[in-house]
Amino acid sequence: MTPAPLRFAISSAASADFVRLSGDANPLHVDPLYARRLQFGGTVVHGIHTLLTAWDLAFARLPEAEARALVRIAASFPNPVGQDQPIDCGLNLAADGASATLVADSGGRRVLSLRLDFAAGPALAEGLDLAGHGVPLEAALDQGFPPSDQSGSLDLGCDGEIAARLFPWLLGHYGPRLLAPILASTRLVGMKCPGLHSVFSGLSLDIAPGAEAGPQRLEWSVERLEERFRMVKIRVFAPGVQGRLDAFFRPKPVAQADYATVLGRVTPGQFAGQHALVIGGTRGAGEVTAKLLAAGGAQVVVSYHQGSGDAERVAAEIRSGGGHCAVLGLDVAAGAPAVADLFGPGLAPTHCYYFASPHIAPNKSRGWDAGLFAGFCRIYVDAFADLVRALADGPNPACTFFYPSSIYVEQPEKGFAEYAAAKGAGEALCVQLAARYPQARFLAPRLPRMATDQTASIVPIKSESALDTMLAHLIEPSLPH
Repeated sequence: MTPAPLRFAISSAASADFVRLSGDANPLHVDPLYARRLQFGGTVVHGIHTLLTAWDLAFARLPEAEARALVRIAASFPNPVGQDQPIDCGLNLAADGASATLVADSGGRRVLSLRLDFAAGPALAEGLDLAGHGVPLEAALDQGFPPSDQSGSLDLGCDGEIAARLFPWLLGHYGPRLLAPILASTRLVGMKCPGLHSVFSGLSLDIAPGAEAGPQRLEWSVERLEERFRMVKIRVFAPGVQGRLDAFFRPKPVAQADYATVLGRVTPGQFAGQHALVIGGTRGAGEVTAKLLAAGGAQVVVSYHQGSGDAERVAAEIRSGGGHCAVLGLDVAAGAPAVADLFGPGLAPTHCYYFASPHIAPNKSRGWDAGLFAGFCRIYVDAFADLVRALADGPNPACTFFYPSSIYVEQPEKGFAEYAAAKGAGEALCVQLAARYPQARFLAPRLPRMATDQTASIVPIKSESALDTMLAHLIEPSLPH
């Protein structure tokens, strides 16, 4: 039997409810400023939240579902999904009623695969009354690979009011006896092991329908570690439920060279006389560029769109080392402001370094993604053109513009066709703008993959040093292509 597909989205409000219900307050799911520095580029829905929502909505439309006794759950979360993004869900029931498969896709990518196995017999035994019990909200454990904590236990809990709001069918049919261990699994992965730097990839749980209630705890222990993929497999046991969880240690945000290190790489006065506006100078290659310029005597202004704290951190580090750095809030996608008003008389930028970038998400489909390409072009082409016009038509027609392109323009990389094409369009734009503004100078070097937040991945990929790369291009500026 194949019921009609359904579409749903998980709102930010529902995600906040799920945090209170599960106790999984990992910043990957709840802190946009923190999450923007991770490989997904922003907050994402808990995998278990997607699983339970899809399961609840799909089975609520099947009157005969209540006649089945659940004996096994197996699920994987191959890709993340953001809050408020549409999710399309399809359910298929085996003709004999012994199993069901449920898949969910968002934006052309699979975000959930779920298999449920059933048997004749009773549902889970009663006796685990957790409906009034919540779970604590604690700080996620910050540990590396291999984890220092490799076993333990968690109290089970299931706030009945929140569960009834989020998963009414599941709560009514299975009760907290099943929901509580599943909710505890995401708290274990997101808060304990791996903890802060985690990605939940899947689970496999066996259900004993007639089991007697035991201690209201989830016991866990690390079963296996796979160093190459930084993967951890965890055995779990709870009353009537046992199985395994799979999770990865995701890379931590990339820390760039500190200012003291940068000072040792630059000749004093090397960039003296520059009034440098570094767009996106709060992390990655932009942060390194701001530090290099300041170390060489430039007057630097770093701009940020989100994360004023990162901008202030970079500026404070430069100033404490004797450099000059100011901070500017600027959303280039909203259109360039009157730059002269921002800098004041005589302080118009002589140089503009453009590191503004959306999250560089690869296209995992086989086709061309016009929406992805348009998103890149909005920042790499449209917003850059607006900024050039604001500077070259205004306070400094002779400004030098540094536009970092990518080696992917000439060396194709799977999944990055839209990104490379947008960067290529930016290079062509630089040529056209140079003809329009003959006093200005445009540099568009094709930079290699560098070690930044944007390039971090679970499986390490060779990346060049941002410090070495940017120093080479600032000392010997690349000519326009």
